[in-house]
Amino acid sequence: IDSVIQWYRSHLQFPESAEDDEYRLLASDLYDRVMQPLANDLEGARTIIVAPDGALNLVSFAGLIGERDEYLIERYAIHYVSSGRDLLRMGRESTRGAGLLVLGGSDCDAYADKRDMPNAVKSKSTRRRNIFLSGAASEARLVADQWRKACSEPVTMLTGSEASEENFKRDAAGKRVIHVASHGFYASSRTEDASGTRGWPGMDTLAVGENRLLCSGLLLAGSNLCDVDESHSGDEDGVLTAEEVAGMDLSGTELVVLSACESGLGKVEDGEGVYGLRRAFQTAGAQTVISALWSVSDQSTANLMGSLYRSQSDNLPQILHDIELSRIHELRASGQSDHPLNWAAFVAIGDWKFKR
Repeated sequence: IDSVIQWYRSHLQFPESAEDDEYRLLASDLYDRVMQPLANDLEGARTIIVAPDGALNLVSFAGLIGERDEYLIERYAIHYVSSGRDLLRMGRESTRGAGLLVLGGSDCDAYADKRDMPNAVKSKSTRRRNIFLSGAASEARLVADQWRKACSEPVTMLTGSEASEENFKRDAAGKRVIHVASHGFYASSRTEDASGTRGWPGMDTLAVGENRLLCSGLLLAGSNLCDVDESHSGDEDGVLTAEEVAGMDLSGTELVVLSACESGLGKVEDGEGVYGLRRAFQTAGAQTVISALWSVSDQSTANLMGSLYRSQSDNLPQILHDIELSRIHELRASGQSDHPLNWAAFVAIGDWKFKR
């Protein structure tokens, strides 16, 4: 199973060369190894709850291909839990937060004091990859608008230079829902640009040592300058690591949506799950986390998230099932490839109930 998942992950990491036929072979092979032995037990089921172990944490089961040559999502709604024990904890009375915090369109080039710096410093930072996501700010506004239509609870918006690590840590506590539309990172996927500069500043430092939660996180306002803006060394650096998230108090947070590339990845440990952002948010107290298993376009993600907050259902796996099926039908109707790269990246782990 692990060897097939390794090929599966390699296929998804290079979308420009991903062939449908190759994917169908991999997805069918994985289904035969993992799901086919359970086929008789699944007769009549409408929803599957998966507690994956090891490398299976990196698989979107929705895109597996079964005996009928159809995606698993075309037969079942699919949800994930960290462990079967999680089923016993769901539905218990607990502290409930209030309101929505939505962060999007971080200005990764924002200096701490919001002032222009000397040209010498500016020229040093221009080598950095521009990671501003043009659709992320639009997504943040769309999510906020949909929330206001469906819910009377307040909205806190953080965009541009305000979408900072300081503001996020300050405003996240006590919120019922947190939505982040930003850039996620995972250390194993870092790359070098033509100048030899790491695409994400500070990653060499972050990835050093034994702490696996330092190898993934979110890039917020000012993160492009985390090793440049020396006049503000006492401020947060804009790189919100999973370790920092795990140390926050998010008790009362029912749902965290990480609309960020590779936000569902991390160091996989057999029997322990994935050490990354989704685990960190759950450790901090969030009941459910939606995250992405591979890179996604910001515009298509914005459309998906708009549908998520428009839904009136409280059944999260059914909501995602309907969204993904709609996307598949849309692609097929327009003659485009229905490859899961286009619709299956996001997975929800935790409690499956989400009430507006």
